[in-house]
Amino acid sequence: FGARLARGSVGSGHGRVVAKQVLGLDDFISHDWRTHHRAKFLSLCILFNARAAAIGSLFVGVIASVLELHVLHWPGQLLTLEYSVGGQERSHVSVVSAFIVCPAVFWFLLFFWQRVCSMLCWHRVVFFDKLCIDQLDEERKNRGILALAGFLKHSRRIKVLWGQQYLSRLWCTYELASWIHLGKAIHAVDFMPVAFAEALLHYALFMTSAVLVWEVCDFQWSDAWG
Repeated sequence: FGARLARGSVGSGHGRVVAKQVLGLDDFISHDWRTHHRAKFLSLCILFNARAAAIGSLFVGVIASVLELHVLHWPGQLLTLEYSVGGQERSHVSVVSAFIVCPAVFWFLLFFWQRVCSMLCWHRVVFFDKLCIDQLDEERKNRGILALAGFLKHSRRIKVLWGQQYLSRLWCTYELASWIHLGKAIHAVDFMPVAFAEALLHYALFMTSAVLVWEVCDFQWSDAWG
């Protein structure tokens, strides 16, 4: 999906429609075309995959930790960190699954959860104009644009990828106005500021790296830090 989102549209050779006919839509994705595709991709990962990534990493981490400590009776001295606090020597046994398995599962599910769902035949049906409306055939493109209200009518929720120029784009405003005009539920509108999505994932990456460094390194604190 990320590769398709990054490709060009009209005249690029990759703009052919990749949609299929369905009876209803789970989500209608509303976005402006000027926002960078990377920001949109990260926003969609959070909207569709973040919950599964958090639950999956927690579940796998707990199971792996229990197996590691009570069944395998590992780790040994290699993962026992010794440090000094207030002049007193202390030690801390690190569970390798807590800082290796959990982040690995989290990042994998964050980016590939929908692929896992497809392999398990759990399909989520969404409308994304760049992929569902033919970008090469002008006649089919116009018909698809004129049918936007119909797609909205048969969608359960609308995901708004909120960028700085979102409300300055006519079709973005039209999609929100059509949703309200059709009497669709306001609580079914999910706003995701794309800048927030990028910042959140950068923060998560920083925290993951910080935890790994904290656990791997054997810190020595002086009495002043005690």
